[in-house]
Amino acid sequence: MKQRFSWNGLIVALTISLVLIPVIFGQLDRSIANWHLASAANALQFGEDGADEQLRRAEQAFPELEKLHDYWLVRIMQALLESPSQVPEIVSRAKQSQMDYLSLGQYALQRLESIRQYAEAVEVLELMLSEVQRSDPTMLNQLAYFRSLAAVDLDRALADINQALEHYPENEAFRDTRAWVLFQMGKPVEALEDAEFAVSKLEELKTRLEEDPLMRWSMWLQDSSTQRQPTDSTEALTREEANPILWNEGVLRFHRAKILESLGRDEQAQQDWAWLKENRLPLEGELQ
Repeated sequence: MKQRFSWNGLIVALTISLVLIPVIFGQLDRSIANWHLASAANALQFGEDGADEQLRRAEQAFPELEKLHDYWLVRIMQALLESPSQVPEIVSRAKQSQMDYLSLGQYALQRLESIRQYAEAVEVLELMLSEVQRSDPTMLNQLAYFRSLAAVDLDRALADINQALEHYPENEAFRDTRAWVLFQMGKPVEALEDAEFAVSKLEELKTRLEEDPLMRWSMWLQDSSTQRQPTDSTEALTREEANPILWNEGVLRFHRAKILESLGRDEQAQQDWAWLKENRLPLEGELQ
């Protein structure tokens, strides 16, 4: 009886191992592939050679690379460096290949915005949105703003921002978006009305916030946590260095200044340029 039990145990163990060994080695192959993908990502991030070789080794270890999240991340990183116009197609393929594509899309969107590839950012954002999200006022504003910055499909941008404004007609960010859409469409007179409203509304909001002790404290903490250059520096702040509230006001004033200049109202525009300079904000296209 003892001998028979031992043989049965061995048979059970062998049967289980026949199932587990491929699984273990399958996971090992996946882990090796992910290690090579991480090496490829590091090479791209630090501008080193070897990313293509690491991708080749990853595929050797795990031929079904398209099932791996990090494969698509590396492909996006490569495209951002070599050909940003390919990024939307890569995000689209990732969406078809797996469920977890939103984080990839978000990464691509942030990087495209940082390198001012706004037309591609529109395409990626469209891929990420569901039908319900596509009608959300905030998303409509974002799509319209990216299109205005890229100066593409402006009729659709205007339709989107008008739809968003039906919900929030006094939102200063939405009105600024419409101002920039109209400006890009060659309608500076109509654009100025929205730009004036946006700046005035933000100034009104700032006044109310400054009168609230709790909000003053919150704004002070936010300003204190912001990394700034020494106060005697004359270099313009980057978006990362500037207080977000200050940066947002700068965007509105930058847009208004450009619109005023297009109308030949240079003296009024100069007031906004002076404000930007006084607050050490950039006077060029970085302020978007």
